[in-house]
Parts: sequence; C-alpha cells; structure tokens
Amino acid sequence: MWSMHVYEKLKIKFVVYKKKAKKVKIMGRKSDRGNIKRLDPPEEERRKYLRTVGGLVVGLAVGGVVGWLSKPAEVVEALGPTVTKTLTQTVTVPVTVPITITPTPVFKKGGTLQIGVEGDVKTLDPNKSTGFSSRVMANIHDSLFVRDVNGVPGVPAAALLFVKVSNSEWIVRLRDDAKWHCGDRFDAYTALESINWGLDPAHPAAEISLWPPVQEVKVVDDYTLRFLLKRPYSMFVSALSATWLSLGHLKCREKYGEDFGTKATCGTGAWMFNELKGIGEWVRGKYVKFARNPDYYGLALAEGGGAYKWGPPALDYIQFNIIPEAATIAAALHKGELEFHPRAPVTYVEDLKGDTNLNIVKKVQLRTLCIDVNSKKFPTTLKEFRFAVYYAIDTVKIVNTMLKYAGIPADNVLNAQAYGYVPMGFNEYNPDKAKELLRTINWDTIGKDIGYKIVLLYSIVRDPLNPELCEAVKGYLEAVGIKVELMGLEHAAYMAEGEVRPYEDRKYHLMLLGWSQFDADHVTGLRFHSSTRNYCAQTDADLDKLIEDQVATEDPEEQKKIFQRVQEILTKERCYTIPAYDAIWWYCWNKKVHNVKPIATEFQAMLYTDLWKD
Repeated sequence: MWSMHVYEKLKIKFVVYKKKAKKVKIMGRKSDRGNIKRLDPPEEERRKYLRTVGGLVVGLAVGGVVGWLSKPAEVVEALGPTVTKTLTQTVTVPVTVPITITPTPVFKKGGTLQIGVEGDVKTLDPNKSTGFSSRVMANIHDSLFVRDVNGVPGVPAAALLFVKVSNSEWIVRLRDDAKWHCGDRFDAYTALESINWGLDPAHPAAEISLWPPVQEVKVVDDYTLRFLLKRPYSMFVSALSATWLSLGHLKCREKYGEDFGTKATCGTGAWMFNELKGIGEWVRGKYVKFARNPDYYGLALAEGGGAYKWGPPALDYIQFNIIPEAATIAAALHKGELEFHPRAPVTYVEDLKGDTNLNIVKKVQLRTLCIDVNSKKFPTTLKEFRFAVYYAIDTVKIVNTMLKYAGIPADNVLNAQAYGYVPMGFNEYNPDKAKELLRTINWDTIGKDIGYKIVLLYSIVRDPLNPELCEAVKGYLEAVGIKVELMGLEHAAYMAEGEVRPYEDRKYHLMLLGWSQFDADHVTGLRFHSSTRNYCAQTDADLDKLIEDQVATEDPEEQKKIFQRVQEILTKERCYTIPAYDAIWWYCWNKKVHNVKPIATEFQAMLYTDLWKD
C-alpha cells in the first residue's frame, strides 16, 4: 500500500442567506509528508474522487479552531462540483483530501472474527448506547464523521464534508452512495429524522450532553443539512466525530418498537444486526454477532491517518465476546478462542508478548483518568482540603509502578495529545504540605463528626486496575490522616451516582473518572460546565463564562488563552480535579488476522471493515 496526499479542489454552493454573497475561507490541513503534489483530475472524475478519497479532513474557518493541525495551514481556492439549488450565496470551501491509493488487495474473504470486550453490551440503539455498548454499536450505526487512527476528526462516514458558515451555523454534505440496512435510501430527510429523534426531550439521546448545542437542523437539499446552534460552538465537527450522534433509521425504529436496539437495528455501517430476520445473533451476557453489509459504501481507516476505499467487509461476521476477567481474556487469546482484543489486560502484557502466535502493540489513548472532587459535599467544599488531598497522593509513583502498563503520568485534566492541551505540572507529591493544609482548617476538629472519612467512587470494570489504584490512593490519604471508604460500583450504577442532583446528595467526595477526549472543550465544556454532568459540582459563574467563551470566539489565539485559563482554574487554582494518567491500550491479535491498525480512541468505527483472516 502506498499513499499520496493531495489538495482536491471543491466548490459547493448552498442557500445560506438572502443577502450579499461573501466568501468563507476555511483553513486546510497541510500534509506532514513534505511537498504536496497538486493534481487536477478531469472534471468527470471529480465525483468519483469524493467516493474514493482516503480521508477528508477539512480545517476550520479563519477565526475558528485549527486545533488538531500541527503544521501551518494553507488556504486553497475552491473549484469543482456544484450542489444545484436556488443560489443566493457561494461558500468557498478549501478541502484537504488525504488520498490513499491501494493496489488490488490480496486477501481471503469470509470467516468470523472473535473479538473480546470486557464490559457487557446493554443495547445497540444509538440513542441509548453508552460505554461498552457504544463501542460495539458504532459498527452498525454510522456517525456523520469518525476519527482516524490518530484521533483526528472529520473523516467521512455518513457525511462527506462540512462547511463552517460561522461558529453558530454549519453545513454538512452527506454521502449519496449509502443505504440503510433495510434497503431504503439514505439521504438528508432520513438523517434529519434520526437526529431529531435524539433531540426530542421525550426520548433524548443518552449522551445528549455531549452533542453540539443544536437549536435546529434543516434540509438544504437531498444530501445537505444545515445545523443552526443555540450558541457559537467551534468544536462542532469534533463533536460529530464520535458515537454519541450515530444514526438509526426512524422508519425501522417505529416498525420494531421496543425491539429496536435489542433484536433489530438499522444503520448505514459496515455491519448489520437483525435477529428478527436471521441476521446476527445475541446471547445476553455472552456475545453479540454481526453480519457483513454487502452494500456498504466501503471506507476503512488508513494506517497513516484518514481513510481509504476498501469496499464491503472481507469477513462474513464479527462476534463480540463479553469476558470481564483478565485471566480468562489472556487464556482465550493464547488458545485462539479470541482472535482480537483492543484492550488486552495490562497484567498479562509480558505473558502475551511471549506468545509467538500473537501480535501485541501499545497505543497511547486520547483518554485520561483523573479524580474529580465533589466541591459541594463537606469537607471537599473547602479548597484547602481539596489541595491537601492533591498533595497527599503520589500519582506519578502509582502510575510508574503499579500502572506502568496501563498509562503514563498525567499533569493536567486534558490529555497530552488533545487539542488545546497546556502543560500544568499538576502532579506534585508533598505530604508535609498536605498535613499543613489540614492543620490550617483544623481537620482534627472539623473532621470529627464525619469520622475523618471521605468516600472515593470508582467503576469496577471501566478501566484496568481501578480497584488497585483506589487502594493506593486510600493508603496515601490515610497516611496524612484522611480515612477513605472505597465505593466500587458496576459501571451503570457508578455513572448514575455521578449525576445525582442536588450535588450534596451525591455519596462520593472523590470520583475516579476516565474520559475519552479529543479537544479542550470536550473535557472542560462537556464535563465541568455547571449545566453538564459536572462531577466536581462547581457552580462558579466566572468559570462557566470562560468555558462558553472558549468555543464562541472566532480568534484562534484568544481561544488558546482561554483554554489555558480554564485548565489553570480546574487544577492549580481550585483543584476541582486531580490528574492520574493518560491511558495506554494494548492491541492484541492472532497473527492469522491481517490489516489491524491500532487507534488512539475507544470509538472503533470502521476498525473491522478491512480485517481478514488466513
């Protein structure tokens, strides 16, 4: 396989406003492969290029966010195919198209891939899926965009490209070569029905708090949608490039009723499930099996980034086997009963490395674990007490010893790979300072009524070694005079506890929380704003205002300054969260499986499309 990165030129005309036309220039992502060769394919080939591009990463408008772009951007003049409609404004769209050109692949078709997943799958309904369910569901139900192997957003899935009109208005062009699994045409009207279903307060999407702040979505033409937002939101495309806005066909949802998501589904992805029609199989608590979609439009994740044209899946089936126990996972990989696991147990890494029949590869994830602090429950209402907790815990030592295969020490709530990250150095261990702060607040006196005890909440299955990490934290805190009750819950119950209102009714003072993240707002805006889940229970008007401003500004430099200020407040100034580690996943697969590409995010859309077996 070899690849060539080019700038494709594309012109799109939309009805935007009935006023004087203006150009909106969008910054294209510059290739990291050196000089860029400009190609001018014949006009009749341009539409073909749109369907066979290796990936599509459109930068953001001048004054917006260029976040994930590490190299200087280049503005490209727009040419090319036109969406026919009554035209009152032309939007100029510079588009960067990483094209991966592949020779005719040599591979074996057929077979079933046995995949491991360590948590239970509860539903395949995109409107209800969270956690492990989302990871599995994403193979059936496309989102509008996906992330590539490096976590870069904006790669085409159900949509081909986006246009930023302003931070409050975005236009999305859908692909015209996809079909719903039932055979119906996928278009702007059916996509809108799915989106509106998730927006409806009568049955809001389970992850609605992670959606962009959508006010209304309108159909422009058969394959174009216009998103109007409640407030300026520059991270729009990043938010669309994840599983929480995956699409399900409303017609089939209404047809199957309560069986939708449990016995039948209908998406546009590479894999299908409908037990009522004999497609796939689900044995609750044990495994769920999907069948290939022969009509899939054919994109797969490319090894270096972006995506490429592959075609329908090579495998006949993929089967997700639910195995929570680390020892059982490792044994199944050795025996060949499991052929692929994206997160092999960290306690068995060296053991798995010794098996000549297995490949095992480390991939640092866009996922960071922190201890969020409930600022509305005594004694963590006191800033001095929160900082005493922070100084008492040697997170760096814990991660470098006990968790050396699970992660790397973090110094910030934001992942070091995420757009907007600023080093905070917030991982200092100073037990003497912790004791001094406790003396300052008269802990010996004020802690007596609660038995000098606080509660640390954690999920028993979500991330590896959570119980061991919490035991270590308990030991450090008790060494300075703070007793700790550990509260380990099954993941659904754990998440429910983190969303209890009012805040003081939450049972925990500290909450070990893993957060898959892609940009500064996905962490600070969707987790710490008082209108969101807000596990730290902050209600600071100044912090809320900064979080709102960070996605409203049209000035990239100003945005960077706000990102930094928000991160400083959350850590160094108010200690609403204590960083632990950036996660590492160990991808492990049998050597008879080919084309595996470890990815930086747990959202595994398109991961299995081009896998095949000897």
